[in-house]
Amino acid sequence: MLGLSVLFLEQDLAWVRVRAKPMLCSATFELTRWDCSKPQIKSNMAITHEVDREKRVVFTWYSGVVSFQDLLASAQQLRDNQEFDSSFSQLMDMTGFSGTSATFAELDGFAKFTDPFAPSAKRAVVAVNDVAVGISRMYKSLRGNDSPFLLFSEVNAARHWLGLN
Repeated sequence: MLGLSVLFLEQDLAWVRVRAKPMLCSATFELTRWDCSKPQIKSNMAITHEVDREKRVVFTWYSGVVSFQDLLASAQQLRDNQEFDSSFSQLMDMTGFSGTSATFAELDGFAKFTDPFAPSAKRAVVAVNDVAVGISRMYKSLRGNDSPFLLFSEVNAARHWLGLN
């Protein structure tokens, strides 16, 4: 079975999701960006990032069950990236998120002490399932309700709020 959905178009880029499930195995492959010259395949990591220094935004994808170790590694990966700045906006795609094994105490500590983004950084979350919506709302409250952190069910609305359209 093969599924293809175009998430949004931007100039000569098409952001698409491809899922292929062969009959004899249950592997799922996702293609997140197609620029015709070199496709970028999303890794098997639970959290992946793409930093766009020019637009001052970090695109983040969450996939499957995310552990506390995944969150810590993700934060460190961003801090180690020379293109990253903590004041950048973030567009979080949680459409592939299915849950977390992190405890409330771990999420609370991460939100208060480890999150690599500045409290003033705009954060847009795209979530369509109840688990992702619930975790996003909880994280926003842990981060502080004054933080510019909004939840969207559609990526174009999130991009518009971040000024990416």
